[in-house]
Amino acid sequence: MEFFPISITRSKFDVAVFVAEGKADFTQHWVYSTELFKPETIRGMASHFETLLGNALAQPGARLSALEMLTTEEKFEREQERKERKRSQRKRLMTVEPKALTLRGGSESEKE
Repeated sequence: MEFFPISITRSKFDVAVFVAEGKADFTQHWVYSTELFKPETIRGMASHFETLLGNALAQPGARLSALEMLTTEEKFEREQERKERKRSQRKRLMTVEPKALTLRGGSESEKE
């Protein structure tokens, strides 16, 4: 693989990744639609792509679906967010006031 002789600035796709091999590493060049993506979104995608490639190199026989793309820190953050959402939902559920209903002849009406 050789370095790109000219800068790539356009792609017919919403996101395109070009990888060039250096002497000791690889360089990623991302081209994306600025109407669809924010720079921080692309940085996150690039980080996940890099983690995925690193895991693929470390485990060449693994299925793609078995490879991680999240860093240990990201997995920890997501787990903390999930726990916080669950705690918030539980708290909201505990504060809900039940409503009493009276059933008469097959119809329901709220009891006042």
